[in-house]
Amino acid sequence: MKNTWIFSILTLLLVGCTSQSDKSVQTPNPHKFDDPNMVKLYEWKDHRQTDSLLAYLESANAHYRQFAALAFASVMDTAAIDPLCHVLEDSIPAVSQAAAYALGQIGSEESAFSLLASAKREADSHHSSIYWEALGACVSEAQFSTVRNEVSSISNTSGVAYYLYKVAIRQMLNRSDSALVHDQLACGRVDDQLRACHSLLRNRANLFPEFEDQLIELSQASAIDLQIAATGALARVQGSNARTRLEDLLNNPENDINLLVTALRSYSRQEHYKDSVLAPLVYHTNREVALTAVQYLTDSSFVAQLPVPQDPVVEAAMLQHLPHFIDAHYDQLYNHLSQLEDPYVRAAWIGMLAQNEKSDSLLIATMTNPSVARIESTAACEGLIRLEESGEAPDGTAFLEIIRNGFETQDITIMALLAIHMRQFPERYRNADLTFMEVAKDQLQLPQDIETYYEIDHTLSVLRDKQWTAPSPEWNHPINWDLVRSIPSNAQVVISTSAGDVTVELTVDDAPASVSNFVDLIQQGYYNGKAFHRVVPNFVIQTGCPRGDGFGSVPYSIRSEFDVHEYRTGALGMASAGKDTESCQWFITHSPTPHLEGRYTIFGYVVDGMNVVNEIHQGDSLLHITLQWENNNQ
Repeated sequence: MKNTWIFSILTLLLVGCTSQSDKSVQTPNPHKFDDPNMVKLYEWKDHRQTDSLLAYLESANAHYRQFAALAFASVMDTAAIDPLCHVLEDSIPAVSQAAAYALGQIGSEESAFSLLASAKREADSHHSSIYWEALGACVSEAQFSTVRNEVSSISNTSGVAYYLYKVAIRQMLNRSDSALVHDQLACGRVDDQLRACHSLLRNRANLFPEFEDQLIELSQASAIDLQIAATGALARVQGSNARTRLEDLLNNPENDINLLVTALRSYSRQEHYKDSVLAPLVYHTNREVALTAVQYLTDSSFVAQLPVPQDPVVEAAMLQHLPHFIDAHYDQLYNHLSQLEDPYVRAAWIGMLAQNEKSDSLLIATMTNPSVARIESTAACEGLIRLEESGEAPDGTAFLEIIRNGFETQDITIMALLAIHMRQFPERYRNADLTFMEVAKDQLQLPQDIETYYEIDHTLSVLRDKQWTAPSPEWNHPINWDLVRSIPSNAQVVISTSAGDVTVELTVDDAPASVSNFVDLIQQGYYNGKAFHRVVPNFVIQTGCPRGDGFGSVPYSIRSEFDVHEYRTGALGMASAGKDTESCQWFITHSPTPHLEGRYTIFGYVVDGMNVVNEIHQGDSLLHITLQWENNNQ
C-alpha cells in the first residue's frame, strides 16, 4: 500500500482555506461545478489521481472531504483503505457514508471490522444501509462467522438486508443465515424486504423452502416492486403452495407485465410445471411476455398443437421447439425469410433456421456479407457457433476455416463472438496457428473497439495457457465543464420513441461526465433513429449502438462514475464493457436491479413514461431526444 500521508499533509497547506467549521456543511454554490475546487477534485477523480484526492480527506471543508471520499468508489485504489477507515469516524454523517460506500466498492477484508463498528454505531440512522452493504462487500469467508454473530444480535435493524444482499451476490449466504433473512422479510420496511427477496434470488447455491409462506404473502404486497421481487424469489422455493401462487399470477394476463415475466421465470424453476399454464401467455399482447412464455415450453408434441402466433418474432421462437417441422419445411421457411423487411425480425428467423444443419451455407453467406444489417450477420454468426457446439456443424478443422473467414470480415462483433467460442473450447484450438487473431487484434481501433479487443486478447491468453487480466483503459476524453455548468441540477430530457415519450431527470451533480457526454451526443443528433437493440424483460431496454447489435461505440470512452444511487425502477444507466469503457450506449431498468449497482454508472431516473418503457421491444426506434431546459429558455 502506498505511503501517501506525508504528501497529504503537505498538500493540505496549499488547499482552500475559506471553508467553515467541521460541524456544518457549507451551503453549495448555485451550481456545484461553479466551485473551482470541486472541478479540480473531479478532474483528479477522472484521471484516477489517488494522492491528490487523499489530501482532501482532511480538508476543513466537509463538502470536499465527502467528495474526495466518494471519488474512491470509482477510483478503487487500495491505497485509500486506511485513510477511508479513518474517515468513517468523521463527525459529518454524509462524509462518513461516502467513505463507507467507497470502501465497499474497493471490497477489501481489511476494512470489514471498521465497517461493522460503523454499521452498529449508525444502526438507527436512515442511511445505515450504506454501512451494512459495504460490510457485505468486504467481509471475507474467514471473518464471516464472527460477523454473522454480531449481526444476528441486531437482526431486525434497518439496513441489514443490504448486508445480506451483498453476501448473497458473492454466493456466501447459506441456511445458517435463515433467521436473519426471516427477520428482514418480516420487518415491514419495503426497501429492506425488497433486498431480502433479492438476496434469496441471487444466491444460486441453496433452496430456501422455509420462506415459502413469507414470499407468497409478499408477492401480494401493495408495492409492485416488492411483488415482483418476492415472486422472483419464489424461484428459490420448491413447494406446492409456491407453484399454486405462480399459476394464479400467470392465469391473469392483466397482471403487470414485469410481474408476469418474473412469474414465468420462477414457475419454470418449479418441479412438474405445466406447459398448459404457459400456453395462453404465448399470445399475450406484449411481445416480451409471449417470448418468455415460449422460452419455457418443454413438450414439443404439445407445442406442435398450438396455433401459430401472429407476431413473427414469437413464431420464430416457437418454431425452435419444433426441429422436425423446421427440417420438413426448411425451404418454405427459408423462402419466407426473403419476404421479411425488419432486420430484427429477420435476425430472429435466421436464428430459428440455424437450428437446422441445412442452414450452414445461409449462415456463412450472411455472416460474411458486409451489406446486410449487422444484427443479421451477428445472428448468423451465433447460429454457426450453436451448430458447431451442438456437433451438427462441419468438423473442427472445417470450423476453424469458418472462424478465419469470420475474422477476415474485420467485423468487431463476429470476431468477438468467435473468440468467446474458441475460449470455451480451448482443446479444439490450442494447437492451431493463431496468427490471424494477432493480426486482427492489432488492427482494432482503441478505445472504440475495446470490447472486441478484450475478447480476442483473453482468448489468446487462454489458448496459450496464460493468466489474463483485463488491461485498465487509459484516460482519453476530457470533461466539457462549460457544458456541465450549462445543465441545471434538475435537468430533464424527453426521449421520443416509436412507442411513445419517456421523460428522464438527469443527475448532473453526481455524474457530470456521463450527463455531459449524453447531452453532447443529443445536441449532435447522434441518437436520432437509433434502435433499441437489446430488450430483456423485467431487466432493461438498451440503445445507442451505432451498429444496432450492442458492440458499437464512438471513438472515445469516458470514466465510470459510481455513486450511492440505487438501480430502482426507471434508472438510467451507462452500458459498458467493463470499468471505464463507457461511451454512447445506455439503458433504462424495468424494475429494481441492485446487482448493477457499483458496476454501471447511474446518471438519471425516469419521472414519466415507465408505461412506454415497458412496451418497447427490440428493434423499436429512438426518434429523437429533447433537452427540456433549452425549450424552457426559448
